[in-house]
Amino acid sequence: MDNNYFESSREKWQRLADLWNKVSPPGRPSSDDIKNYKAEIDKALSGVRAPIIVLMGSTPELRDLLSQYCREKDSKLFCVDMTEDMYNAMTLLLKNNPQNETLVLSNWLEITKHIKPESVDLVVGDFIVGNVGGKIDNLYTEIVTILKKDGYHVTRTDVIDESTLRINDISPLFEKYAEEAKNGKLTIGQASNLFTQQLVFSSWFLNDKKVMSLSYYKDQLETLAKKWANSSDQIKKEMAEYNMDTWGKMTDKVWHNLMKADQEKLIKKYFEIIETRYSNDYNVIQESPIYLLKKK
Repeated sequence: MDNNYFESSREKWQRLADLWNKVSPPGRPSSDDIKNYKAEIDKALSGVRAPIIVLMGSTPELRDLLSQYCREKDSKLFCVDMTEDMYNAMTLLLKNNPQNETLVLSNWLEITKHIKPESVDLVVGDFIVGNVGGKIDNLYTEIVTILKKDGYHVTRTDVIDESTLRINDISPLFEKYAEEAKNGKLTIGQASNLFTQQLVFSSWFLNDKKVMSLSYYKDQLETLAKKWANSSDQIKKEMAEYNMDTWGKMTDKVWHNLMKADQEKLIKKYFEIIETRYSNDYNVIQESPIYLLKKK
């Protein structure tokens, strides 16, 4: 019943693979995120010999991290992705040669068709709940089914926080990040990504569907790009161009998300929350908790 959603997302994911090298945190894991992931994974795998690990997706930063466990603990890593193109595109961005790694072609709501029940020690995933068309219960059911009795799930989860900004006019936020780029605090790419990601989370408040999408800011983003296209202000011109060349090509992408309290209530149906960590090297940290979860 979920194939239509994933099939409609296939082409969008391919576009994201093509753009990934231009995406910076929080759209992809940051240095702090990786440190937090490692701390939680170390706890999850303490005392486990030759662990079986499943990675939801092909995130290169997480594959590089998990390759350490493949080398040092003789782990086997299974990357669950719906397209081989996405997996191959992400492979090109790896810093380490993948070891003991296997691609499992599947959408995330059908992994039990490919991976045996209670055969996995750890499932890892970054910003995955928003990418299953609102079928978060189904996603967690799949994960707990493949996990062993004492298995763990470590994940950065995209949520809406009480502190999440509600943005109607995007111009002041654009000006703020352009100023930080001018002062040398951020690169053009970093400023553009931080600006855009804040819009993504804010967009949740612009509809009653509990979804995030840049489509709700599409007209404003296009107006902004036209405004600065021929400007003598090089920073704002380059930022506006960068926006349209990256996330501007993903305005049809939709993420289904919940308020943090509702998300944690749902988590507790399937897992015990052992620990929650927050990174400190990007803007939407309250919207991006990293959980260490133990199967109930």
